[in-house]
Amino acid sequence: MLSGEGAMLSILLSLTTVAVAPAPPPPPPMVLPSPVSPRFSAMSRDPGPSILFDVEVRAGGDLLWNGPMRVNGITGSSVNRSKSDAPSVTCPTVAGYDQGVRSSLSVNLSEVRFGDPDADRFQLRVALDRPGGTADGCVDGERSSRSVGMTENLHMTAGETRTLEGDGGLQIKLHRH
Repeated sequence: MLSGEGAMLSILLSLTTVAVAPAPPPPPPMVLPSPVSPRFSAMSRDPGPSILFDVEVRAGGDLLWNGPMRVNGITGSSVNRSKSDAPSVTCPTVAGYDQGVRSSLSVNLSEVRFGDPDADRFQLRVALDRPGGTADGCVDGERSSRSVGMTENLHMTAGETRTLEGDGGLQIKLHRH
């Protein structure tokens, strides 16, 4: 038998009924229309046909690279080359510093797919780093380099050839098959 407050609590608990309402169902999912055709959306599984280009890169009249590059709506094409050599002549610099002669070339080509899927739009990015000053890179007793780059958005149809001119004698020739 309970006494005092314990008995009162026991009576109150036996008289109190607590009703809990079930939670409301979640709202239905919202489906919004895509502003871009499903074929060309970022989630598209159809990259479209592959497009082949012949690419030639020159600087100062010298052929730096040439070859095929193939792109589609999802995958671009890239070529990256770098070279590091010991210098043919030692530049007078602070002892212990690297005196390597470096050069690099990066060529990136991609199809640009937004808006009109038949626009035949492409983006070309080229970056070139090479020794500056003399052939071995020495200028006033210090090692130096020269950099040039180009980003071009292009409209090219099948069979078209384009030659692009950049700074420092950079020249890129593209032929779309």
